Amino acid sequence: MKIGIETLEGRLRSRFTIALFAGNQKYLSLNLADTAENRVVGEMKARQIELDVIAGYFDFTLAKYKPHYESAKKEKTYTLLELWGDYVKFRAGQVEESTVLRDYSLIEERIKARSRSHRNLRK
Repeated sequence: MKIGIETLEGRLRSRFTIALFAGNQKYLSLNLADTAENRVVGEMKARQIELDVIAGYFDFTLAKYKPHYESAKKEKTYTLLELWGDYVKFRAGQVEESTVLRDYSLIEERIKARSRSHRNLRK
């Protein structure tokens, strides 16, 4: 019983023998690009399926063999102004107050002006 790996539109998929599904051809997308590394992964998955068939544990729903992906957690993005504010809070106890008031506030104003001009360009 041979499970084949083939390419469809640059993506890998498993091809099951007709004998497994009463004369119907079945495919399972591996959701992998056709690369040498991914072909090795595909072949390993095919061998796993073949072993399940031989051992009598084959999942005819194919759910066991579908790729499982954890959804990517969306990380919070920070603006430059937010990062600058955090930096100023961090440095506040380490520098003179005059430095924060004079130098850091000047930089903050430049960041705000840059952000405003950038927003206007995107409109």
